[in-house]
Parts: sequence; C-alpha cells; structure tokens
Amino acid sequence: MKHYIIVKWNESFEAKEEQFNRIESIFNQAKSIEGIKTVDFSKNIIERDNRFDYMIAITMDKSALNEYDSCVYHKQWKDEFGKYIKSKVIFDSED
Repeated sequence: MKHYIIVKWNESFEAKEEQFNRIESIFNQAKSIEGIKTVDFSKNIIERDNRFDYMIAITMDKSALNEYDSCVYHKQWKDEFGKYIKSKVIFDSED
C-alpha cells in the first residue's frame, strides 16, 4: 500500500533545506520497520494558496501501518514538525 502524508505549512515554518533534510532523516529511519519498503519526498513547485507544500509517500505492507503509527520516528515527526503544519491530508491506497 501507499501511505501519503500531505502538508501545508503555517507561516512560522521556514522552508530551509536543513528542515527538509531533518524530515527526510526522520522518515528514512522508519525503513527499519519490517514491511516498510520505500519513503519518497516531494516539494510543491507551484506557489498558490490552494496548494499543499510537501508530500511524504511511504510504500509499506498494510500490516506495517500499526507499528509505524506507534513508532518513535512517527512521534519525532509530530513533535518536531507538528507545530508548523497548518493542515494535512493522510491518504492510503493500494500500490
């Protein structure tokens, strides 16, 4: 399955390369969870109010979702970047 996390940053988020490197570092560690296969990152290239800013796409077995949801890396993401998220969409689909 594909697990998508799509976010719109709030005004206090500074879109610096260090921030994106940190996000990628956190999520790349999640690949150590059995059943997580790939993690991909995309930045929006069109600046409009009705666009989201960033997407994380995780390819995983359905059985890995519960472990991922409760893992330390997911908590790190929420603790470090949750305060910068204005809105988000979580979407799961078949590969």
